Amino acid sequence: MLPPKSYTNLYNEFIQTAKLWGKGYDKGIIDAKILAVSDNNAEAAACDRAIRELDEEEKKSTDIEDLIVQRQEAEQEIAAIDRRIADNSTLGKVLQARLKKKMGEFDEKPNKVRKEE
Repeated sequence: MLPPKSYTNLYNEFIQTAKLWGKGYDKGIIDAKILAVSDNNAEAAACDRAIRELDEEEKKSTDIEDLIVQRQEAEQEIAAIDRRIADNSTLGKVLQARLKKKMGEFDEKPNKVRKEE
């Protein structure tokens, strides 16, 4: 690339380009974009603060792994309780059958005693 023939030519090209760009220039649009960037920066700063606060709270809370272990332990306790309930239910049925049998035997004994008299 060769240097320009004269700086006047370069300056004239710049002026023409600036005039073309200046025709579509609207100060309100540029000001609105600058204000939007400023607002976005303020919102981003607020979000960063909120994220830092959440991070601090998360550091204070228990680990996910601890929660998983606690859930597994709770599930095991529930399973053990369910087994005990089933065992007690079966035992209850057996005892109800024995009670019914004993009550039947008890009801028959007075009849036997009366027959013997």
